[in-house]
Amino acid sequence: MEKAIMQAMEEALWERLFRKETNLFYDFVSSYDAASALNHLPYPDEIAHQVPNPCGWGTGMEDSMLNGGAMLDILCMRGEKEEKERASRVFQGLRLSATVHGKRGFIARSISPRDGRSCYINSSRDQYTLFVYGIWKYFHSFLSSEEEKEQIRDLLSGIAEFCEKETMLLRLDGAPGLVCRLTGEIGLHEVMRLPMFFAAAWDVTRNPHWFDLYRHFARPGIQKNLEFSSKKNWWYMELNQMVVSLLLIASVDSELAPLCRNILAMAAGQAEKMLAAHREYWKNIHLDTSALPGDWRSAPFHLRMSDPEMTGALYHGYPYYCPQLNPEFRRVQEKLRELGQVAFVLFSIQKTSEWTEYFFQEVSQIDFSAHATYAPMNLLHAWTALNTKSGIHP
Repeated sequence: MEKAIMQAMEEALWERLFRKETNLFYDFVSSYDAASALNHLPYPDEIAHQVPNPCGWGTGMEDSMLNGGAMLDILCMRGEKEEKERASRVFQGLRLSATVHGKRGFIARSISPRDGRSCYINSSRDQYTLFVYGIWKYFHSFLSSEEEKEQIRDLLSGIAEFCEKETMLLRLDGAPGLVCRLTGEIGLHEVMRLPMFFAAAWDVTRNPHWFDLYRHFARPGIQKNLEFSSKKNWWYMELNQMVVSLLLIASVDSELAPLCRNILAMAAGQAEKMLAAHREYWKNIHLDTSALPGDWRSAPFHLRMSDPEMTGALYHGYPYYCPQLNPEFRRVQEKLRELGQVAFVLFSIQKTSEWTEYFFQEVSQIDFSAHATYAPMNLLHAWTALNTKSGIHP
């Protein structure tokens, strides 16, 4: 029963959100009519003018790297030879996001399927994290070809070079980006992102320069991570991506692996607390899991001003307007995405858990034949981690 549910979920993701024009998974559909499902995606001229914001927030082109990185990890964990073609297509979609714009080391959040090349100029730490993790896992999988392994060496080297120059993920126009800081005033959950990027580049190239840079940032970063209990309020995406970083580092660095395992054990405990809170919060709230987002162009907007770097309406020349999509759609997405990302944390670290029953109880209530969001990608990621050899690799 569980396997059948997950298979239905996965096929819905491929059928509804994957586009062969770019080999990317998009964030949601705005209609259940296949012919108009992605009509909301921005046009090239809208993207060129950074409408509604330079991140593509709310447009359906926000999180293709999160989606593609997670799917590539799913396929690698399963390691089924009949899925080599699918894995290669997902990888090529990720690679397109790193190459189509011509700026080495920059990872676009998504690419427009309308022209196969247009992208927003502001990426993020989160997009890079899943991109790096996904292609690093693919490199170590028998699913990747020798040509693709060489492409991965080049991609990860490009990211390392990009980060070495600035230690900030600059926008495509060369200006600072929002949610892109890698050093300085960043959160405990973010300090291992930069070391993770250097570690991945070192692991696939064996270039000692990347190892030296990795260790330079990893030693103070891991000490900061050991202060895990000092962070009282966790957002599920923070915990999830911190764990992704630590899983990679623990797999490539035997010296720091014991410290990573200590932190991962604390993260598993935090995940259990978050699942308990999730169950309590949502137990009496009924959601329409088929809710559609509406078209961002006709939605009300608000100006994002929550980042300390923003002192006025513009951030390095652009306003960051955020479309307010259907609240029911957003609540559905948040509930399922949180469940999936927190469960992935727990199931990657502990293969037996009292929370599996709750996880499947929630998943079984969803009709995937009429569901608009990409959140099931996170549920599939968690379930795959539970049922395959995953986590820290020798």
